[in-house]
Amino acid sequence: MIRLTALAIVVAVLCGYAWRNWFVSLCGLILLTVLSQHRDMPHAMFGVPGLNPWNLLLGVIFVVWLVQRRPGVAHLPRWFAALFLSYVGMLVVGGIRAMLDTEGLAAKAVSLGPKELLLDLILNPLKYLLVGVLFFDGCRTRRRAWLGVLTVLLLGLAHSLMMYKTMKGLVFLGNYEDARRMTDKMIGLHANDLAAVLTMAFWSAIVVAMVVKSRWRWAAIAVAAVVLPTIVGCHSRSAYLANAVLALALAVVRWRKLLMVFPIAALASVAVFPQIVNRLAMGFDATETSLAAETDWNQVTAGRTGNLWNPAIDQIVNAPLIGHGRLAIWRTP
Repeated sequence: MIRLTALAIVVAVLCGYAWRNWFVSLCGLILLTVLSQHRDMPHAMFGVPGLNPWNLLLGVIFVVWLVQRRPGVAHLPRWFAALFLSYVGMLVVGGIRAMLDTEGLAAKAVSLGPKELLLDLILNPLKYLLVGVLFFDGCRTRRRAWLGVLTVLLLGLAHSLMMYKTMKGLVFLGNYEDARRMTDKMIGLHANDLAAVLTMAFWSAIVVAMVVKSRWRWAAIAVAAVVLPTIVGCHSRSAYLANAVLALALAVVRWRKLLMVFPIAALASVAVFPQIVNRLAMGFDATETSLAAETDWNQVTAGRTGNLWNPAIDQIVNAPLIGHGRLAIWRTP
């Protein structure tokens, strides 16, 4: 009850402050996303499905944004608007096709009603896209841009602190099964999704530390130091690969010194976090002498090479242009 009361107060304050500065409230909404998938977050208010504190705050911010728009100011570049509308069209059409294919869903024993499908396939993806559009439109001054960067760093830091709180020592000592079991149930995000958020925050902090010359550089370094172990703790191979690619990309494009630091940092990470090697080696059996017997690629790729990619590619060939709509993996062979 105390936590729900505190949540209600925070949402009420942000709703009221939105009329003075909607971008600040939007940053607060983004930070509130840390709790949006938590098990204690209310999923309905006043008996209205989908009306939760997060959605209520987003609705208020969007209304204020519409009211306070200045006439004659181009809010979205044409290229941005074209990409945005194209994506929205694809999302809506694909979602409607899935909603109309009730027989295909019933054949796979998927029991989702029209309301659930509308929320999951169209409205929820669109609301997160709307947050991105508002964030893009709001960063019009240097002050707001830095507030946006700070929001990104705090978002990753908050997720990291939540991992430390829920997983405790398992952040450093846990294994693949611990990460998959605990992050989804206790934090609300799948380990791969959580690793993506943390990777974004980690490299944002590194870039800030490389660019900023003031005392805030050390704050950014501290954020990166806090976030890094939680990335490892997610045990996501895609996150490990993403971090390596980002390091090389930044080294080639901007900071050549990273080319010298990268191999040292990689060796140091493996030495400090040996679980990285264990996760990367999952599916490889060193006891066998034959390469075919050594490597179970279906396990290495988490079922992608055997159970997911092959049948998906076959279906893509059948409809390469218009596809099969949302939830195709449930509705088609």
